[in-house]
Formats: sequence, C-alpha cells, structure tokens
Amino acid sequence: MKTKYYTGVGSRETPENIRSIINKLSLKLQEEGYVLRSGGADGADSFFEEKVVLKDIFIPWNDFNKVVHGIIPLETKFSHDILKEIHPAYDKLSQGAVKLHLRNVNQVLGENLDSPSSFLVCWAPVDKNNIPKGGTRTAWLVAKKYNIPCFNLFLKEDLIRIEKYIK
Repeated sequence: MKTKYYTGVGSRETPENIRSIINKLSLKLQEEGYVLRSGGADGADSFFEEKVVLKDIFIPWNDFNKVVHGIIPLETKFSHDILKEIHPAYDKLSQGAVKLHLRNVNQVLGENLDSPSSFLVCWAPVDKNNIPKGGTRTAWLVAKKYNIPCFNLFLKEDLIRIEKYIK
C-alpha cells in the first residue's frame, strides 16, 4: 500500500487558539494513515508535530530548532529549479535562506521529490491574493504548482471546513 502524506506547516506566529484545532486534525489524519510532513519551526509546524508519531520533519541543517530526528534534504538541481521558479528573489537569498526554502519544497514533494503530499494545511497570514506570506508561501506555491489542494486555517472558509472535518 502506498504511503499517504500531507503537509502541515505555517507561521511561527500561529495563535495559541489554533493549536487545538491543528492537534485534533493531525491526530485524525494519523488515525486515517497519513504521515505528516513539516519543518520543525515554532508555531504551526510544532503544533502539527507535537501529538503524532507518523511524521517526516525536514530541517535545513543539523540542530535546527533543536529538532533531533530531522531529515536534511539533499540539494539537487531539480529542487533549486523549483525554488527559482516560485521565489521572486531567489538570486538575492542568503545560503541559509535558500536551505530554509528548499526544505519547504521537500515538505510538499518528499525526500526525493517524487512523492507529492495529498494536500497541504497551514495557518499563515495572506497577501491580497490570499497567498500565504513568509516561508509558508514557498510550500503553498510548490503545492499549487503540482495541483495539490491547499487549506489555510487563517481563512475563515478553510477553518470552518477543517473544523467540520475533525468533528
């Protein structure tokens, strides 16, 4: 049976009142056989990770945010090409920023970039086009590029949908 993955990411500023929704969602998805993909950051990433054991946590470098069992993605021409296509200032990114964004590519497409997540769930403020801001934007745009459904708990309609699903 093929492993089912989902991407659970978001802002470091995810409000505490969203934590229980994310915890319930991640537990329900684990019960349904889904493996979480996330990034070891504070906020939404940590909320998705804290209650589940089925998880692949992609980190940009060793000791990132004290993550013990993280996966450091291999940098490939393909992963860089994806990032170049979706990041408007790729050429201006520091080496550390590139590594942070590349791990977002893996959060959506998997360790070898060949097993896309079934969907992405996040909490992140949005721009005028309802696209998440910050690092979550990278994961969101990778998902959209690969026609992966995306849900942002910051948006009322997505929040209501997820709340109905977890009840």
